[in-house]
Amino acid sequence: EKEIPKNKLNEAKSKHSQLHKALKENEIKLYKYYAILVFDGDRMGKILSGAYLTDKTDLQKYQSLISELLSNYAKWATEYVNNHSFGRTIYAGGDDFVGFINLEYLFDVLNELREKFEKDVNQALQQKYPLKENNMPIDFTFSAGVCIAHYKTPLGVVLKTAKKMEDKAKEAGRNALGIAVLKHSGEQHETTIHWENNAENLVRIKEIIQALEKDFSDTWIKNIEQEFTLLCDNNQSIKDKEIFLYELQRLLKRSSIYHDKSKIELLYKRVDELFCSLSYNFQNLMQLLQICQFINRKTR
Repeated sequence: EKEIPKNKLNEAKSKHSQLHKALKENEIKLYKYYAILVFDGDRMGKILSGAYLTDKTDLQKYQSLISELLSNYAKWATEYVNNHSFGRTIYAGGDDFVGFINLEYLFDVLNELREKFEKDVNQALQQKYPLKENNMPIDFTFSAGVCIAHYKTPLGVVLKTAKKMEDKAKEAGRNALGIAVLKHSGEQHETTIHWENNAENLVRIKEIIQALEKDFSDTWIKNIEQEFTLLCDNNQSIKDKEIFLYELQRLLKRSSIYHDKSKIELLYKRVDELFCSLSYNFQNLMQLLQICQFINRKTR
């Protein structure tokens, strides 16, 4: 490998020291964890080939429109992430995106990227060229992978994990998010979840993180895992969901800091909705809740 010139190395060290000094003087705190986000369009080969068109006589114009819509979206996504201190785009071309995302804004960014794709790519395309499979309407969607990691974790490992989670999101049925946490201790958490209509699951996840930050201790997550892990069947599903939901409500009441009934009911509802979205798979729910717990602790 080529050795870095000593003068360049000294220059980098000097700038590094200046940066740390400026951050300290301005009382700016840097998080030790960040997120890598990757996503690309679902069914791209078939969509570009016109496989979902009922009338292929206008195929060239159809493909030109897709190219234009995706190009405009990639330009917007780059500017959106870079110009609002949300992170830094590494690559954005057509339906493909790779970027560093500030952990504090992760779910806001995911929500905005997904909504913009739905409006400016899917809906704009379908206004002129409705997509159908077996005479049933289908949407042009994307699946995403996220890896949250410590800044000392090798970047190659983080990128590989983000891509792996994107693949898992597609394997889970597309139009989904795969998210993994690589802790500096070596512990890992991962799960996949569908966006659902208007990315409702992203809103639910964000509300759980906010509840942990402001109104609840996170002891209920540990307690519910300890109580129900051994009560799952071979498919990691809870045998009696009513008992689970009753105990969830009890534990939330105990963990509530201000004992606000409306906030307890809202958090209970959000967890129940996510559990339903995960097809009542307890293991996936616990992984997701532990990811929420981790993000809350690292962004305080």
